[in-house]
Amino acid sequence: MRYIRRFLIFISLVLFFRLFAQIFNEVDLIPNYTMTFVDEEISQVDRFQNLNESKEYSKSQIYKYQKINKERSDTANSQLMMIVVLVIIQLFSIFPAVQKIRNRMSSTQTKILKQKFSAEIRTFADSK
Repeated sequence: MRYIRRFLIFISLVLFFRLFAQIFNEVDLIPNYTMTFVDEEISQVDRFQNLNESKEYSKSQIYKYQKINKERSDTANSQLMMIVVLVIIQLFSIFPAVQKIRNRMSSTQTKILKQKFSAEIRTFADSK
C-alpha cells in the first residue's frame, strides 16, 4: 500500500506541474507586446482601401479566432480531466489515512473502556 501511495503522489505531482506549465503559458507577461500587436492590427485595417480586402481579412480573422477558441477548449478539457484525476488521487490518499486514524481511535477507546470496566469490577468485588 505504501508503494501505491507513493506512485499516486508521484502521478499527482507530475499532473500538477503540467497544469502549472499550461496555465503559466497563458499568462500575459508582456502586456506592452500585446498592445503593440493590437495597434498593428488596427492600423492594418485602417489601410484597407477596398471593401473586398476588408471582407477577406475579417473572414480570415474569424477563422483564426475560431481555431484559437477550439484549441483553448481542448486545453481546458484536458486541464479539467487532470483536475478530476488529481482529486481522485487525493481521495485515495486521504481515505486510508482516515481509516488508520479511526482504527487507532477505536483501539484506544476499547483500551480505555476495558480499563474502566476492570476498575469497576475490582471496586464491585472489593465492596462485597
